[in-house]
Amino acid sequence: MSNLSDYIIATVEPESSARSDADSTLQSSIDIEATARATADSSEITARSNADSTLSSRINSEATSRSAADSTLASRIDAEITARIAADSSLASGGGGVTKQQLNNTALVYALIF
Repeated sequence: MSNLSDYIIATVEPESSARSDADSTLQSSIDIEATARATADSSEITARSNADSTLSSRINSEATSRSAADSTLASRIDAEITARIAADSSLASGGGGVTKQQLNNTALVYALIF
């Protein structure tokens, strides 16, 4: 029995030790990969969040600019209408009357508004 026992110890223990070492190395590699993947995922999430925030900010800025431009345009159209009406009234009261072209121009401005 001693020979069998010595054979087992001489054969199985080194194999068992080698497998244990291989398992430890594999687990270490898995842990390193998992940590690297988690770090990469976190970096990607941060980058996407920053990109979304930048895009949202730019969209909001564009909307604000468009709104201001629309207000300016409406104000200028209103001023033009007022100026046209005043000019038409002045011409009408001056005895010269309003020409067909002047009425068409005023109608065009109204059509652009309404």
